[in-house]
Amino acid sequence: MLFFGLFFLFGCQNATTTDLTNSAEYLELTIVDQDSARFDLYDATDTIIHTTTVSYFAEDSLLEILQSQFTVYCQGSNGSPDDTCSFSGQYGHYVMGIGPLTAFESNQFISFEINGSFAMTGIDDTDVIVGAVYKFSIGTF
Repeated sequence: MLFFGLFFLFGCQNATTTDLTNSAEYLELTIVDQDSARFDLYDATDTIIHTTTVSYFAEDSLLEILQSQFTVYCQGSNGSPDDTCSFSGQYGHYVMGIGPLTAFESNQFISFEINGSFAMTGIDDTDVIVGAVYKFSIGTF
């Protein structure tokens, strides 16, 4: 009986989270302090639909912090999405998807902002700074 109760509790919780993340329009990652980061998923009306806080290590990269919470897809050596992010091109990793945000169509990309300004560095060369807010959204051209 306890098993079914736990299964129902966690099963329903995961279903709700999945429904929320499917309507996500953008993701903000805020570095709260030296060892914790907060992820906020927003919908099209700029309403937070899901928040979670995670721990990270001082030596973790921005990519590793993202991977601790979401499946991250980088462009593979053949141009296809690769969730191992094992391929790093001339300019580092090219992120094609973060959790519910995917830019797999030919005219889409993941837009990357730091503290409200477009990033001048790639995800590999961006420092993890306490208080910084990193925003990821789908862009088109």
